[in-house]
Amino acid sequence: MIICDDEGWLRIDFSDWTATMVSLSYVLSKLPARPDMPDNLLDSYPIGIERLRESGGNKAVDALYRVAGELEFRPSCYDVVELGERVLAVTRELQGVKERFRSKNRPSFPTGRAIHGS
Repeated sequence: MIICDDEGWLRIDFSDWTATMVSLSYVLSKLPARPDMPDNLLDSYPIGIERLRESGGNKAVDALYRVAGELEFRPSCYDVVELGERVLAVTRELQGVKERFRSKNRPSFPTGRAIHGS
């Protein structure tokens, strides 16, 4: 949960984080900072993880976690949300392609019943 303190700073209450959120945060923390990233965004990725869960749910966090090790640089909070939503969209699209492929390759029989071999 994101909390805005009296001074306007954003803080995170990690008590409701899932194991995947914690693992994603760890993976992102080990990535090198992007050379052109402003200092105020260098360690903002946990806010992005929280916002990603708010926008795309745990599925979006899970999808980003599966590919996070492939990232070249540590993303900002904004990048985390954008990347997570994009990975989730690609994952859904791929699932749809797999389902269409499976349904095209199912044998159909005129009687609607499978023919058993001898």
